[in-house]
Amino acid sequence: MQGTKVNGISNFDPFDEEVVGVENGQVNRLVLASKQQQFGTVMLAICEQECLSVYLGETQFVDNQGQSVVGSSAKVIGTINVLSGGYGTKHTNSVVSHEGRVWWWDVYAYQVVRYDSNGVRSISDLGMKSFFYGRETEPILGYDPFHKLLFVKFDSVISFDENSNEWRSFYQFVPDWFGKINEFLVAFKNGIPYR
Repeated sequence: MQGTKVNGISNFDPFDEEVVGVENGQVNRLVLASKQQQFGTVMLAICEQECLSVYLGETQFVDNQGQSVVGSSAKVIGTINVLSGGYGTKHTNSVVSHEGRVWWWDVYAYQVVRYDSNGVRSISDLGMKSFFYGRETEPILGYDPFHKLLFVKFDSVISFDENSNEWRSFYQFVPDWFGKINEFLVAFKNGIPYR
């Protein structure tokens, strides 16, 4: 605040809010997805029925040629866009992210989906649609940034290779949980960590 030694960083405006339409379902997870100059700071609001991209401190404009331009905004929450595909989640433990990519399980579509700078798309459709169809239990997802593998655990574990964009292997080792320590994926079985 001008003329004082108070910077105002802890001020909170309870009326600076945006309403997400009820047709999207409740917001189940917020994930900071990216901070890129051309796309701005994007947070995903993963609702039960849809996924929304939320620009933070920025507003998206469309110029007369239809090109999207991101500009600064005085509001914390700027433009909110519903992403195509109709993918959401009710399973918050299925959401995992790494460097602008976000993966989650949509139980209503029976799909593992991925968000990146190109939008949201199903990766279950890449040769594994029948494997995932009908699974209603909550899976656990984990991402190994070193090998660029996404692990999906139901009653078994399967991996998706981000380099080749295809499903790779089933694994005999079935952990209880995945976690990340620094840049390393850690699997937990009976409370014991495995790397």
